[in-house]
Amino acid sequence: MMLYKLLICDEQGSKIYVSQEIETVKGEVNGRINLYAGNKRISADIIKDKNLNKDEFKISRDVLKALHLPLNIKYQVRINKEGIRFGPVLGLLMAKYKGGLTKGKLELLNQYGNLYPITGGLIMAFSVEGMDFDKGVIEGYALKMGVGNGKLTWHKGIFPFPEAVYERVNPPEDIRLKLKEVTDNRMFNSYYFDKWQFYNMMSDALELKGHIPQTRYYSDFNDVDIMLQSFNSIYLKPAKGTLARGIASVSKLDGSYIFHLKQFIKPEAPKSKDKAESFINRIIKSKGYIVQQAVIPLKVRDRNTSFRVIMQKDETKKWGCTCIIALISGAGNICSNWGDEMAFEDLLIKNLKLGKERVNKIRKEIIELCTKACKLIDREDENYGDIGFDVIVDDKYKIWILEANKKHYHTVPLWIGDKKSFQSIKSNVMKYLTALSGFDILTGTN
Repeated sequence: MMLYKLLICDEQGSKIYVSQEIETVKGEVNGRINLYAGNKRISADIIKDKNLNKDEFKISRDVLKALHLPLNIKYQVRINKEGIRFGPVLGLLMAKYKGGLTKGKLELLNQYGNLYPITGGLIMAFSVEGMDFDKGVIEGYALKMGVGNGKLTWHKGIFPFPEAVYERVNPPEDIRLKLKEVTDNRMFNSYYFDKWQFYNMMSDALELKGHIPQTRYYSDFNDVDIMLQSFNSIYLKPAKGTLARGIASVSKLDGSYIFHLKQFIKPEAPKSKDKAESFINRIIKSKGYIVQQAVIPLKVRDRNTSFRVIMQKDETKKWGCTCIIALISGAGNICSNWGDEMAFEDLLIKNLKLGKERVNKIRKEIIELCTKACKLIDREDENYGDIGFDVIVDDKYKIWILEANKKHYHTVPLWIGDKKSFQSIKSNVMKYLTALSGFDILTGTN
């Protein structure tokens, strides 16, 4: 397999020149062939050119204009009975507005270019605002690699809609459905689901029974009372939201409701049901909330622990665990999001003094349960490939999956200096994107 250069010629009409080394071209009919790039197609005259190298194609300006392909990029080529396809054409949906793709933002997106030498093709960063469905084009930025120095840079332009899209922002529903149709559902993570929707996906699954905390959607204070009849402590959580914002724990002691909010804030203890309900309403306001069973986690120095489990697909299109990072709460904090971080093995072996064999068993079970959850999330009509699970191992070493983050922070491994896992996260995104597009991760490229 190899990567191919696109050259330009000034001849009139739609033409493509191929090297003599391409003996037969499937899809050629009466000297014409269809050319494809992303969602674009044009029919062109196909002509053999003895002066072209085996890794070169030459196209007329009419073809270049129709396909909206940038030059100075190497492409993979697929030749079959339908014609010639240049690719992969991959999209990174990274902002709502064009102005969100700042110079600094684009420099950070270079992290998705680690595999560029072995994928080639058009990798574009774009915004929701930059999509023009009527014209079938996108205004965005194409990734290019400098000759000799290998430096990655982004260049503004107009491009075809990609064959596969990685979505890091949530577009309006009508736009999401249009993009899903244009890409034939080759976009991930394609649909945002909140904590309540996640619970409903998981709660009836026999393979996860006993590993998903009991949860109710908060309608009124009776939901709190019902849960407190079954559990000593519960959590109130926004159905939508990240970083433990808006979370409160609730318990009951001697007839009083005990509310723990943020770190170092003195617990509230309203005695009457009416006062407790009024207090909750001040927390919730008009937002949707869930009421969830509290799980007693493993503790280090009397601090709560949890684990971020990053599950991804790669070029195999199968789920795998990229890494597991341990999170330790700050002193007095009810959540582990804000505190210390360390490697999974360091927490269990160095701090909790568990043996390696037992730690490996726990790790294996976590991955197996998260893989089962991934497969439940993977519905036929949606597409996912990059999820960060929040997992707790309780004081009896039972594993609980709390929630799934579709836009999880890729930088979490860097919090413990794990650059290898960080790079793997970015690489797996591009591997799965490339596989969705129908192209390959190449070896032995020119």
